[in-house]
Amino acid sequence: MCAKVFSLFFFLTGSNTAAFAGYKGCTCMEDFYRMDRFSNCNSCRTLLKGLKCENDLASLESGYWWNWVNKTNELVYEKFATNLLNVIYRPGKSIKSAITYSTENAFPYKLPKIHKCEREKSCTGGIHSSCEPGYQGPMCEICIDGYYKKLKRCMRCPTKTSIIVQLSILAAVVAIITAALVWIRTMKSKKRDERSSADMIFGTLKIAIGCYQVTYGVMESFSYVTWPDYVELIAEYSEFLQLRFFQIAPIYCLMPNYKMDAFGSLFAILALNAAAILLSALVYVLSKLCLLLSTLSKEQKEKKASRTKALIYRNLFFFLYVTYLSTCSMTARVFPSTCRRVCLDEEEKTCSIYLKADYTIKCEGQEYYNLVIVAYCAIPYIVFLPIASLIVVWRNRKFLNRNAISDEKEALRPQDQGTEIITGLRFLVENYNSASWYWEFFEICRKFVLTFGTILVGGYRRVYVGLVAVVSALYGTAFATYRPMKNQFEYTLMTLSLSVTFTNLGIGTISKIPEEKAPASLYAYMDSIWYQLTMFIVNASVVGYIMGNY
Repeated sequence: MCAKVFSLFFFLTGSNTAAFAGYKGCTCMEDFYRMDRFSNCNSCRTLLKGLKCENDLASLESGYWWNWVNKTNELVYEKFATNLLNVIYRPGKSIKSAITYSTENAFPYKLPKIHKCEREKSCTGGIHSSCEPGYQGPMCEICIDGYYKKLKRCMRCPTKTSIIVQLSILAAVVAIITAALVWIRTMKSKKRDERSSADMIFGTLKIAIGCYQVTYGVMESFSYVTWPDYVELIAEYSEFLQLRFFQIAPIYCLMPNYKMDAFGSLFAILALNAAAILLSALVYVLSKLCLLLSTLSKEQKEKKASRTKALIYRNLFFFLYVTYLSTCSMTARVFPSTCRRVCLDEEEKTCSIYLKADYTIKCEGQEYYNLVIVAYCAIPYIVFLPIASLIVVWRNRKFLNRNAISDEKEALRPQDQGTEIITGLRFLVENYNSASWYWEFFEICRKFVLTFGTILVGGYRRVYVGLVAVVSALYGTAFATYRPMKNQFEYTLMTLSLSVTFTNLGIGTISKIPEEKAPASLYAYMDSIWYQLTMFIVNASVVGYIMGNY
């Protein structure tokens, strides 16, 4: 017993005085640890959550991270831990080692400050705060060589052949679906008051792309949620719909000497938007030049030029619409408000500030502030695009609500010439009824909140997921109540899209309930194949419904 070991005895809080001590203080009780072989025990609960106390020692739980102030402190604690665990009393054995290595019988410093990892599975814990294979650096958020980042996960770089095959398959699928839609729509006999095939295709694609953009944005914003594997798989491939080519074909995997960080991704999407605008202008100039050299009459040239301009506007605006949410999210990710302060000690004397979207970037120093100016310069574009579109649509809503031209190849009517930019924006309102011409801008606001807003808030608790789920549910209720879409197929498709978003957010909220407070059957079900299959069907239902309809 403890009383047989020491000449002077007193009760020590957290010590198990009924157990045999050996050549150290009384064994610590559960959830207690010691910093000295012969001193009292300290409670784990006095520190932040994440400390694991067993065998009288304190170490990190998985899902948490710390970093020692210096290498010396880490080595001293490692020796102390080894000495405490290995040098114990055994009958017939010498206790000389316990006396000889007296400098290793105590740890005179404080333990590092504990931080919850952004992705819990990346941090394996322990004394040395180890990372899962493929991860390294602060919070285990940096990928090692040969890995690239996708949805907060470090994934092994695919081979160049694999990248080419993936891009080819995805391009082929999109081409086949688009060709099928065009063929089916053009084969159907159409009345004068029906929408054109292009309008129907753009309306369907707009809903499908928006659904998976929101799915990806929610998963990116709430990366600390353990999402089902099938949902992550769908979100990964939805990057193709968002034109995130540098994620589909990771540039680092193709060129190992070049790593694209958060600012590089922002510059790339801004450059892509600028290139689309410049390319559209170049195409128009070349088409205008070809018309000038043609032998057509003046009236024919004007009609063809007007039709070409309307087509260019429509394709350009739709492209900017597809990349809009990606531009918003990539801009929000580099703002100072999305940075995280990481300190090594409880006194917060040794701290660094990292960008949560990319822990290779520190939110301090002149270089960061120079780069973040670009993000602020992108705000006018983010604000201008939807507001300018709203104003144009509002001023020309009577024209936009007129019946669409049934044949895309037909020239614009004389009274329509000069309104090509309005025709280009038709896809924003053409699938809504005349009284709900403004509804697409509510939809843009919803997507903006679910991506840009959640990134800026950046909360790590399930309450944030729950609040976003409530917003999503309220919007879905309003949509179902007012029924702004005039086409039943598109109305059903949009309702299905909203249901998918709400389901994903609900699953995210449930998965953040601590296991000790949730029924055992809940997590057993979430790990089952039926749950995984259900989530896959739910998230694939939008594409499935489109293909099934046609």
